[in-house]
Amino acid sequence: MDEEGWRTRITAVRQAQERARLMAAALQNRADGLSADFTGRDDPAQRSVIEQERIEALEELDRTNAEIQQLDQAVRDIQEEARRAGVPPGWLR
Repeated sequence: MDEEGWRTRITAVRQAQERARLMAAALQNRADGLSADFTGRDDPAQRSVIEQERIEALEELDRTNAEIQQLDQAVRDIQEEARRAGVPPGWLR
């Protein structure tokens, strides 16, 4: 694989990492907002709906965090593969 191939490969994973991190931040903000909304409501029916939405947001956050961990490992794997192949470190920046 040439320099462009290595750069393309690592860049794609890093972009996916960034998207996943942004999504995780948005989901955390949503869950926090729903928690605040939940405590501000007196109606049990509304609280139930809000709690369900909060649970769904937290579940999605867990999935997104797991994806981030997988992407972090993918970067490490590419770096290790490149090291073993004798690829200059600058190719992966």
